[in-house]
Amino acid sequence: MKISILADQLGGLTGGGRFTNGFLRALISDSNALDRIEQLTILVTENEATAGLGPLPPQVRVIHRRFPSRLRHTFLAARACRILPPADIAHGLFYYVFPSQGKSTLITLHDASFLNDEFHSPKHNEKMLRLITQQVEKCAAVVCDSKSVLLQLQNQWPQMAYKFRAIYLGADGLNREAEANKNYANDVAILLAVGTIEPRKNYATLLDAYQHLRAELGDRSPQLVIVGQTGWMSEEVCCRLATAASRGELRWIQNITDLELARLYQKASLFTYLSLYEGFGYPPFEAAYAQVPMVVSSESSVGEIWSGYTKCVKPTDVGEIISGWKWGLGLAGKERQAVVELQKKRATEFTWKQCVAEYVELYETLATQLEKKR
Repeated sequence: MKISILADQLGGLTGGGRFTNGFLRALISDSNALDRIEQLTILVTENEATAGLGPLPPQVRVIHRRFPSRLRHTFLAARACRILPPADIAHGLFYYVFPSQGKSTLITLHDASFLNDEFHSPKHNEKMLRLITQQVEKCAAVVCDSKSVLLQLQNQWPQMAYKFRAIYLGADGLNREAEANKNYANDVAILLAVGTIEPRKNYATLLDAYQHLRAELGDRSPQLVIVGQTGWMSEEVCCRLATAASRGELRWIQNITDLELARLYQKASLFTYLSLYEGFGYPPFEAAYAQVPMVVSSESSVGEIWSGYTKCVKPTDVGEIISGWKWGLGLAGKERQAVVELQKKRATEFTWKQCVAEYVELYETLATQLEKKR
């Protein structure tokens, strides 16, 4: 097979960027996968450095061409794809793939948050729905990151439900930078939350729950540490965070290195992730690898993946959240060890090797369909 991959956000450190880097590194280093690929072309459109991908095998070629996303739905996109060698399968690692880039095309659609006006503005969602509908109609296959998102997409486009498939992302190798720094003596318990400040991360409810916990426990309260940059539709929550931080009620860290974040995970007494909606959700995997007890949302892919492996709570129920936090903060000794071991065991089940194997299998299925049409 000849495969062409549009690799957006190669320089990203969160979410989609992690998928792009993790998937491409795993694909390039997997000899079994490469034995089934005659030619692999990776198109990098934002001029990001590709040294992190490691040595490139002979059949792998990287092409750098800056192409702004705002022009991708114009006639210029069709012209831009002419720089690419012919391919049997063209894969867009996000919601878009260049037209005529391959004889058959597929996209990875990481979530369906554009279907909910509480998570993005109606104007944004209307635009995304229109553009993604165009891609779904054109593509031979659409991959998402979890079964919960798969159901959403099939409900949205029931006449094309056969095109959709769920392939979990890999999560192995996360948070390894601070493995030598596991022993910290904390003067106070740390409740850690990680994620961009935006509506679906549900920080408003987290802050409500934390205020109730502080009112109840007083000086015995854990210190809340929130790591997340300002996102969209977040003015009110950011104002609350800034005010609470100025009063010393919590710490809000917007800029942090990977090593600093790894050390925070190692210091944390409890990790919490109360997201209302995720396509996959990496932070709980980071916490699991760091062996931190977790209290996470029972909704969407988070509940799908972690139910039965750690404490899952209804993310809009303040009382249930507080009960979960008390449970996690009260863990000690063998009970705590059993919890973190079960979490880590679950995390290790999501590997890039398995992710790549399922994508290559899909490539071959699409290639076989092409052969039958000839």
